[in-house]
Amino acid sequence: MQEKKKDKKRGYFVHDQDDSWGIAVVATTVREAKRIGFAAGEFPGSEWIDIRARWERDANVTSLEIGILHDLREGLLRGFYDDIEGKCDACGSESELKRCNDKALCFECVEKEDEKLDHIYPWQHRDR
Repeated sequence: MQEKKKDKKRGYFVHDQDDSWGIAVVATTVREAKRIGFAAGEFPGSEWIDIRARWERDANVTSLEIGILHDLREGLLRGFYDDIEGKCDACGSESELKRCNDKALCFECVEKEDEKLDHIYPWQHRDR
């Protein structure tokens, strides 16, 4: 049987309105995501009205339970975060990481991956 639309799990980025950092939350609604994030105590000094939850449409929530996703690397690879600080999967350097081809890569390694793609699919990368 198909899940009801309102009961479908979604990924949310929950944050204080004045901060760019936040947490990854799996919930069925924006209100539930905000409640989970606020109740976790991740935003000391923030009021309920200051907490925001943004639906991350491309986040992969398959096999995740409702609640907070604590693993930042998994959050990056699942599409909750744009970037995180950590160890690059390719070169091992500690750096800001981005998701690229289902790996957490530093800027230099992302550039190398792009160069590989330019050689394979040059018509798709002309105007950068």
